[in-house]
Amino acid sequence: MTNSRKVGRPSLREQLEIENKIKPLFDIGLDPEVVSEKTGISVKTVRKYFRIWIELMREGYEEDF
Repeated sequence: MTNSRKVGRPSLREQLEIENKIKPLFDIGLDPEVVSEKTGISVKTVRKYFRIWIELMREGYEEDF
């Protein structure tokens, strides 16, 4: 029995698909664990994107002050 799970970095296209799938859920404030359950994307991957978006938000707030 072979494991069909892909290991390694996703392609740019796959990254965009992941972002498009989880960004709306991030925007409404769902926890990474819930997003992972709903989408089937690993919680580690979801957390990575959430960290990136949170950091971008912080940078935007700092520029406003």
